[in-house]
Amino acid sequence: MTIIKRLYFGFTLLLLIMLGITLFGLFKISIADKNLNELSEQTAVEQRQAINFRGSVHDRAISVRDAVLASNQESAASHQADIVRLDGFYQQAASKLDSMYASVKHTAEEERLLQDIKDIEESTLTVTAQILELVNSGRKAEATEYLINTVSPAYSEWLKRINKLIDYQEATIQKQVTSAREQTNSFQWIMLSVTAIAIVIGVLVAVSTVGRLRRMIGGEPEYATAMVRKIASGDLYRDWE
Repeated sequence: MTIIKRLYFGFTLLLLIMLGITLFGLFKISIADKNLNELSEQTAVEQRQAINFRGSVHDRAISVRDAVLASNQESAASHQADIVRLDGFYQQAASKLDSMYASVKHTAEEERLLQDIKDIEESTLTVTAQILELVNSGRKAEATEYLINTVSPAYSEWLKRINKLIDYQEATIQKQVTSAREQTNSFQWIMLSVTAIAIVIGVLVAVSTVGRLRRMIGGEPEYATAMVRKIASGDLYRDWE
């Protein structure tokens, strides 16, 4: 190739490499950004609702126990008011979680875990209403036995199922974070590798072009230019070496 073609080729190749790095970087960043957005706007928010589930159920179990063990009806009524308040807190989280599950497609495992929670919620609320009815009717001995044999195991199972969903969401979060890190790390190494290749190509093109110029003009370009100017001015006798 001629010198001009070599220069054009070298600079064009370097520009194409720069463009390739930019496009590849945008692609990798878009994947990482998608994972992080899903993490911050979807998975982490869902996990927050599941954690709210656990707090509500845990505190309700304590309030149910305290209502059964209360020494008088006034104290029992206070604990029952806490149960109602905690149920409202739970329903707010459940409504938000249902909305998120409806708007975004989830895995079959996530759907199953949520449905298991809903099933145990329904049965536990039923036995809760029954034990509170025993408390309000003054049948404390029956309420205590029902608490030990039925209500307490129901709340334990409810918490167990909620924890399964939280654990699943935690694993999902870890996968999303790992995926985002892999994208950024792979881009870092590829960017460094391609940059190194671009430097090598640039050096080779520069050395090759300069070497050819020297061979063509017999020395440095400045030296050749000075000789041409002297000859053009009519000075043909001076030794320029």
